[in-house]
Amino acid sequence: MSHPKYLLNSLGLRPRKSFGQNFLIQKNIIQKTVKEGHLSKDDFILEIGPGLGALTEELLKHDISYIGVEKDKKLYEYLKNRFTGNKTQFMCEDFLDFVLPTSKITVFGNIPYNITSPILEKLARNKERLKEVILMIPKDIALKLKAKEGKLYGPLSLLVQLHFEVQNLFEVGAANFYPQPKIQSQVLKLTPRKSLLDPAQEEIFFKIVRHAFQKRRKMLKAIFPEVHDWVTIGLNPQLRPENVTLEEFIKWSKIGLF
Repeated sequence: MSHPKYLLNSLGLRPRKSFGQNFLIQKNIIQKTVKEGHLSKDDFILEIGPGLGALTEELLKHDISYIGVEKDKKLYEYLKNRFTGNKTQFMCEDFLDFVLPTSKITVFGNIPYNITSPILEKLARNKERLKEVILMIPKDIALKLKAKEGKLYGPLSLLVQLHFEVQNLFEVGAANFYPQPKIQSQVLKLTPRKSLLDPAQEEIFFKIVRHAFQKRRKMLKAIFPEVHDWVTIGLNPQLRPENVTLEEFIKWSKIGLF
């Protein structure tokens, strides 16, 4: 495995901060990440932002069907020339604009900080197409995804927990990347959950959640003065949003008082 610095130099490239490009330099972490997918030749893999192909190379050892979505045009050309095969395809596109395959896919990716939330939102909207998701994301965001209450708990926590079982796998220190970021990373696995709300109820769920957390330090009775029947909802109106559980938000959304 060549060091990203030398590969980039040979291509006449530099890491692009605007794309959040931080390349893994530890092969054992790459192997450990891929191992968590328990891959077989029948799997269809989608990789978000394959970059220089370090994770790609390990994934393709498993003879899987593969598609890599890379926004950087020069890296896309490099990947297309480096990895060939009937079951391997690359697309030069922003993942947020990419239309996911209809087949069940396993998603891998080392996700930059600035687009982690939009990517998670897109995956949640398309969970019926997902077998599972294995992502390397900033540790502080990973902590939010697992939070059940408190300061880290919020709309992103509830979005992901509504649609996925979240499993933290292992941490990855900043020294394992080139260039070295200022933050630690976390590899996690998202396994799609059975839908707990119908589409109309889910729309109500997110209206309630968004409105509640815009004023997260206030009590529910102050945030929702139009609600009078807190007994039916089953909540103490003196609670703050960060103390209302996912299950309680789900129950509230099914009742539809908002």
